[in-house]
Amino acid sequence: MIPLEGTDYVISHSSCFFHTVRSFFCCSTNKRALYARCRGDFMASIGKLVSAIAEIEGLDEGAVKLIARYAREAGYISQGSYGPGAARMTPRDAAHLLIAVNASALAKDVARTLKDYCGLRWKRQKWLVDDELEDARDDPFKSIFAEGAELARVLEDLILLATPIFQPKSILEEFFLDDRMRMTIEWRRPYPSVSFSVTCIDYPDNEDEKPIHEEIEQGGFFISGPASQPLSDRVDEVSISHRTLIAVGKVLAI
Repeated sequence: MIPLEGTDYVISHSSCFFHTVRSFFCCSTNKRALYARCRGDFMASIGKLVSAIAEIEGLDEGAVKLIARYAREAGYISQGSYGPGAARMTPRDAAHLLIAVNASALAKDVARTLKDYCGLRWKRQKWLVDDELEDARDDPFKSIFAEGAELARVLEDLILLATPIFQPKSILEEFFLDDRMRMTIEWRRPYPSVSFSVTCIDYPDNEDEKPIHEEIEQGGFFISGPASQPLSDRVDEVSISHRTLIAVGKVLAI
């Protein structure tokens, strides 16, 4: 059990991921405390955010910088000058940049990509229910992983959880210290959709045996409503994990 300074929250490794996220954000004071601690000097410049995403995803930094420029020109990233007076990046800016980087086929498509993807709606597919979870239909929790929650808002809240403001390791990093656990976010185009899952790999006692299949703890999709068919028959998929969110959270706290 790990208490977080400045909040009413205690991390429990016995809880499932969905309950960890929900129980934290159910208390609005926790979210306000995070934002309060993330203002001013705690925020990174756009250059540092670009570098962090390029490094963790193995991308060319110049390409990510170009995508960030298009996103900023489209109004999805905070405007500001360069140098000491440069705008400081917020979790929302970081969420928009992650969407632009992972869902855009070309830099020139960034504005349209952000328009198409930011508002995708969450739909649960499957999760393991423990004694602490209520039926999703009765869940009053509306800010994250509620049915119909928007992709950009969910990513913003996950990045908040990945920002180590209260202690050396963030809530997200503490949860994924168990190397059996993995979060996967998979982006698909040209038809906008994003899947999200948290899985657990069951490693056998005998090291010579292969790990047993992953069991979905939490899974679902961000999808749009009825829309026209995509122009192309080809489907591209890009996958990132919790490691990207943790890297982004760490740079925001610098």
